[in-house]
Amino acid sequence: MLPLRRPARGASFSILMAVAALLALSPPALARWMRGAIGPLAMLQRPLALAVQRARDAATPGRAGLSAEEAQRWQVEMEQLRRLAGNQQLSIEELERKLAEVSLLREQFGDARVKLIVAEVIAYDAAPRRATIRLSQGSWTVTGLRPDLWVAATDAPPWYPEAERVREGLSRQWLVGRVTDVQPFVTTVQLTTDPGFGPIEVQPAVVAANGRWSPLRTRCVLRGVGGGRMWMDRVPQDLTGAETIVFAPSSELLPIPMALGRVAGAERIPDAPQHFNYTVTPWAGITDLRFVYIVVPAHF
Repeated sequence: MLPLRRPARGASFSILMAVAALLALSPPALARWMRGAIGPLAMLQRPLALAVQRARDAATPGRAGLSAEEAQRWQVEMEQLRRLAGNQQLSIEELERKLAEVSLLREQFGDARVKLIVAEVIAYDAAPRRATIRLSQGSWTVTGLRPDLWVAATDAPPWYPEAERVREGLSRQWLVGRVTDVQPFVTTVQLTTDPGFGPIEVQPAVVAANGRWSPLRTRCVLRGVGGGRMWMDRVPQDLTGAETIVFAPSSELLPIPMALGRVAGAERIPDAPQHFNYTVTPWAGITDLRFVYIVVPAHF
């Protein structure tokens, strides 16, 4: 695989964190003035959008003299860039909302550090309607493993991130499930498509023509339904005709908002014509995963 050309490392996030710390100690008048300076950070997303667009053009077989194999590699890199740009954009917007509530900064930011544990997938559930995997890590090999931790994946080879690059590495991934059982040397993960997964709170985000993810204010409920699908029901908004990403908001167990999948179908609810049920599919295939990353908050 060609080496991934990543953007400047965490620059926008570092700036926001520095501004947050300063705002927490500043008088209200100065805080209001500094909050207005955050807007131009959105301009940093433009290079990422251009990179994705160029990668998409280059990935078309027959263009720019690329072979089919090279085009496929470009496509993989393009998908990683889309997740990186989208997840980091969601993080920036969430931090902007937090900066607007200066009095709650310490409580809301908390300890945002996290570690990623690389684990090999050693088995899939044999039951046809179940969707679980078993990992080659356990309570005797990793400190802090416990049920309910999120598990993420990427379409790149296994990557062992440096401490200062963990957040960036996480932004390149998508969520595939949560830990349900921890044994001394083996951990079981329930995938998001398992009929027993959820319900969990999620948010949809519409993808604009420039690649920007625009989160909706609506918080929805998502659950797994089997067959490689998830279900988001009774959404009070028509999302048909637009590319829509579904992501999990940040929480105590998830330091940044992260993509789960894409809306793949819709149906209107007969007794509630202004509400819709949506079929959601994982961002990429989760039936042939070889390695995943367990997201372990540093305070565990």
